[in-house]
Amino acid sequence: MKLGARLSMSGSDPCGAQFEGLAKGGLKYGLWVWECDQGAATWQAFLVQAGAVEDRSISFGVKFTPADVRRADWAFWQTTGFTGYPQPQGTYKQSTYDRAGACDVCDDYADGKRQIAPFRMRGEPPLGRRSIMQLHWVPDAWFVTRQAYEVVFAPFGIAARPALTKGGRELKSVVQLVIEEFVPVDEYRIGGQICDQCETFRPSVRLTNYAPAPLLDPTGPLAFTTTTYGSGAQNFHETLVRRDLREAITAAGLRGTRFHPCGSAEARRDFQEKTHVPAELMKADNIVRITPWRPPGSAARPNLYETDGDSFAHSTSVRTTAGTDASDAQAQRARRLLAQTGGLATPAALVHMGTSFYAADALDDALTAFGRAAQAGHPVAMSMTAHLLKDDDPVAAEQWWRRAIEAGSPSARCDLGLFLHEAGRVEEAQTLWEAAVAHDNDEQAMVALAILNWDTDLPAVRRWLTTASERNHAHSSYLLGVIARDVDGDPLTAQRQFKKAAEGGDADAIEALTKGSGGSPHAQP
Repeated sequence: MKLGARLSMSGSDPCGAQFEGLAKGGLKYGLWVWECDQGAATWQAFLVQAGAVEDRSISFGVKFTPADVRRADWAFWQTTGFTGYPQPQGTYKQSTYDRAGACDVCDDYADGKRQIAPFRMRGEPPLGRRSIMQLHWVPDAWFVTRQAYEVVFAPFGIAARPALTKGGRELKSVVQLVIEEFVPVDEYRIGGQICDQCETFRPSVRLTNYAPAPLLDPTGPLAFTTTTYGSGAQNFHETLVRRDLREAITAAGLRGTRFHPCGSAEARRDFQEKTHVPAELMKADNIVRITPWRPPGSAARPNLYETDGDSFAHSTSVRTTAGTDASDAQAQRARRLLAQTGGLATPAALVHMGTSFYAADALDDALTAFGRAAQAGHPVAMSMTAHLLKDDDPVAAEQWWRRAIEAGSPSARCDLGLFLHEAGRVEEAQTLWEAAVAHDNDEQAMVALAILNWDTDLPAVRRWLTTASERNHAHSSYLLGVIARDVDGDPLTAQRQFKKAAEGGDADAIEALTKGSGGSPHAQP
């Protein structure tokens, strides 16, 4: 088992040439692309130089040996390639699945995806030498040749359903495996996407370690995860496959599939320690920041507690919108999961549950889930626990934020600074924000410092806001527009900054564009 890294950057960047001799690759299609794996003698040097490049994209992938796969009790079952599309392409979901409870935005199902009719294809799929296939857009539907089904899958008691042509004729070459069990997994990835409407959090698909293991053993050899994955309107459940079925698939020589072994938290930690990847590189690749507490401020002037529209300041997985039917359904699912897993739920899984409770405004449940994860040492949970306690127990809230800082939470310094500023402890708040900028490159802390020094150090204010704006922090662009309009007397630049901020969802910028109003640079927070 070893880790591999892929670095890419603009072909016009002269820094790209420095990786010659450290990694395989070069200039391709206008991009520098370099690949290196953990076994290379240049691995550490490659990581060090990659970390020093500012404008770059780096991704990680893990490779397992056959022995690694054999040792695992469970594994994620994945295809080596997709063939064809479900028919009819525009409406296959409506004709194939029970759509009750499906979200209109992300297409997630509150109680799991339930198939009610066979899939349809254009015709007999071109399998070549493969015995296992999947359709594009549907990574949780498995099709196998009839011979493979009879020899390998039927003896395990796995049912099959027919697949049809677009016109309704039963296909002769393949059948679909029936998988109806859903089980929770020890999902540890905190990066991913969250739906604005139903608040469903979908972890990042990319795995840079062992796959999360099932928290409860499935009753059969195949099961779906209760967690959904994917991006945009495509979502799917990962498929868990038991060791004995994997061995049968491998022994029969069935092609078209691969396995990503599941591992315990201890196994994942051991592997992470062996890879020696700098934390900041791995964060840039697969961790999306959960930013708790961004209280709304006045839309009429710069305010330390301003948000980017209706979302928090960074890429987030906690939203302020609460109480919708969809988020209530997510909270119900989280309650069932919490009851199912009991004390087995890992800190990361508890954070996901807490996020669902928080979105549904079930704050007592959220505090229970985040509190358990915080006690187990999860830094994001510590910050969320502090946020939930700040009104009722400010002393405990401050303690949790300080513990979160020590544990490495990327948002805790800024959040504690907001908390202390609101309590009148301005100098302490400024010290924390300066540390948040220095240690975490925190855009919200930059904005807080800019507003705090609005009337006393305009050059520093411009510098902080410009840096945050370059990183697509919407409200900083709005404030630059206020400076351009009211200080510089430059309405064209102001309009351009307001437009940029409005495209990022900033409510003040939208109001400035629609009503011709905006904040005053001399208003006090």
